Amino acid sequence: MAEKLPEEIKKIINDDSTVAVLSAVGQDGNPYAQVAHKIAVKDDGRITVHQLLEKSQLQKNLVYSIWFSKKVSLVLAAKNGERYHLYLKPYQAVIAGRDFTKEYIKVLAEYGDDADLSTIWLFDVES
Repeated sequence: MAEKLPEEIKKIINDDSTVAVLSAVGQDGNPYAQVAHKIAVKDDGRITVHQLLEKSQLQKNLVYSIWFSKKVSLVLAAKNGERYHLYLKPYQAVIAGRDFTKEYIKVLAEYGDDADLSTIWLFDVES
């Protein structure tokens, strides 16, 4: 595990009113940014991000990032005006299993039956 997040940043990440923008560079070297649908900090300190669209450019770039150990950028904008910029390292892409199924059911409840959870991304904070 890399850096430990301060409690104030954990609170901001876990606050539903926070706007979180995730950016990753693809094979072509071009960055792509997208507002995260759902983001949270797990008990072990890793950041989780739900990716709903399997064929999105961000999903493709995240796969490239995990395969080739590329950093990912996360910008947080809190409701109180605070801003943070974190660099993350992809740790794991969860696409099946008990935890995935639980989250998939939550996504369906929140976004409706047409929603589709593609991946739960786990990231370590680099800086």
